[in-house]
Parts: sequence; structure tokens; C-alpha cells
Amino acid sequence: MKTQLMAVLMSFLISAVPFHAAHAQSAPNLGSAGNFAVLAGTTVMCTGAMIAGDVGVNLGGSVGACTVNGTTHVGDSDAVQAYADFLAAYGALALLPCDLVLTGTLAGVTLPPGTYCFDAAATLTGVLTLDGDSDGIWIFKVGTGGTGALTGTNFGVVMSGANGCSNGVYWWSAQAATLTDSDFFGRLLAGTDLTVTRGRVKGQALAKGAVTLTGTSVLHDFCPIPEVSPSYAVFPALLDKNALSPTGYYLTFQRLDGLDGYNLYEGTLGSWYSHAGAAGSVCDVFVTDLGTTEMRASITPSEGNHYYLITAYNGAQEGPSGFNSAGAEIPAGRNMCAP
Repeated sequence: MKTQLMAVLMSFLISAVPFHAAHAQSAPNLGSAGNFAVLAGTTVMCTGAMIAGDVGVNLGGSVGACTVNGTTHVGDSDAVQAYADFLAAYGALALLPCDLVLTGTLAGVTLPPGTYCFDAAATLTGVLTLDGDSDGIWIFKVGTGGTGALTGTNFGVVMSGANGCSNGVYWWSAQAATLTDSDFFGRLLAGTDLTVTRGRVKGQALAKGAVTLTGTSVLHDFCPIPEVSPSYAVFPALLDKNALSPTGYYLTFQRLDGLDGYNLYEGTLGSWYSHAGAAGSVCDVFVTDLGTTEMRASITPSEGNHYYLITAYNGAQEGPSGFNSAGAEIPAGRNMCAP
């Protein structure tokens, strides 16, 4: 049997983290646009996407079949005012001077608060760490030479500290912004269209043109996903989540070569060490290769106590395999990627 179980063991109590507002004199003023999770000039289109927060489209626009946990404003006075405020903030950001001109993908880079610029297009991958107080301001500008789009693929943004929160992270793009398989954090202001495919955005997605969301979620939330697994073990990870806990977490595990993919299982305390009684599962869960010997999966647990385990597989027939509490391997094909 080629399948191998990989997961992380950690038992902890998650505590609430106080929220601090950004310095008003330093942060760009979004006005009423700051109240929206998603705001577009023309349309908001969704395919298997969820928006946690308000959605707005300027006069003459439309909103597609999006799952919205908030209020939808299509061409009403709130949407029109918010879009005008967005344009004003976008113009103000364009005029801000740069502290440092960046190049490269930002993978493995740690940056303190400041205003950072790319002269032209930016292609971002890997993990960027923002190191500073929760009231710090980070501004990233792409295409300051006049043209340039922001493209993020397998790109993640984290704050230093276990549960750091900040509403002072801004991303400005002279042209389009496209995110694929990325855990993105901050307020994203696109000069044309904004497209997000899989992954997620924690913050805001604002665009002069259309916003297109596919298999993703946008959460009007300014607490980036914390890392919660500093070590590895061949056991499930226990998370004790309450209403004040962060929305999501990363599980970090050791990479094995020659694999086709990974499956993620969630269960209750009564099902420890085996996914046979799991409450739910995700087939072919997206994981990020951190570029070393580590992989990382993103999870969004429901409240209460749950275990999580990740199985790696070689071939479609081996996805559900894992190990039970006695250490015996569960036969491949027993369940086809299901609890």
C-alpha cells in the first residue's frame, strides 16, 4: 500500500485577540467602500463562491448567483456612494510615494509597515510575512510606472504572531488583479477587473470593473489565518474552536514526493485516530508547497471539538486510506473519498 497518513497533533484552547484600529492619519480613507466585502463597477459573478459581508455594484451593474452572508446593493444609493468613495481612495493611493521598490515573487519575504511598489506587473507566489504591530499600515502598489497587473498563484499573506489582526493592509493594482489558489489577506483595489479562483480572500475585493469569484470565498475579516502546527506527527490534529476563535487555520505537514494529491477529514472526539466516522471530508484538498520539506493545508472548522487528518494518495483508488486507532492501515477502496 502506497498511501501514507500525514497529520499534525496539537491540543490547545484558542483565545480571543483584541482588535486595534489602524492609524487614521496614515491609512487611506475608503469611506463607505470600507463597509463592503466585494464592490465592483460593472458586475459581480460567482461560481461556487461565498461572500461573508456586503456586496455592492455601481449603477447599471449586476450581481450573479453568489452566496452572500450580508446585504446586496445593486445600483442603489449605498452602492453608488461606496463606488465613488472607492474611486477616490484608489486615486489617493496612486499618488502615495514609495518607501521601497520591490522585485521578485515575495516568497519567504518578511516586511515591516511601509509603502512598497512594483514598477510594472507583479507575479507573486509563496508566503509573505507582515511583521509589525496590529495598527501598522502596509501598502503594496503594482504598476506604479503606469501599467501592470497583480497576479498571485499559491500566494499567502500572514501576520507575525499567532493571532495577529490588522485592518491596515492595502493592495493597489494599476490594472487587473488575479488570484489563484491563494490565501490572500488585505484590501485589494483593482484598476480594471478582479478575478479570484479557489483559495480565499480575507479582507476586501474592490474593482473598477468586474469581480469574478470561482470556488472561493471572500470574508470581510481582518485577521489572517494563523499557523497552528509547528511540528508533525502521524495522528489527527485536535482543534477546540469557539465563537471568538479565528475563522481558519493552516495545518502544516511534511511533504512526500511522488504523490497525486491529499484528502482532508474532519471528525469528532469519539472518532480519534480514524476517519471512518468522520463528519465530513474534502476530496483533493488544496495544499500549498512551502518550497522546503513542508506542505500546508487550509481548514475552516466549525465550532466545537474536532479532529483533522490528512491522507496522501498515489492514484484515485487510494484516497480514503489512513490508519485506525490500532495503527492498522485502512484498506484502499473501502470508501471512495468519503467518511
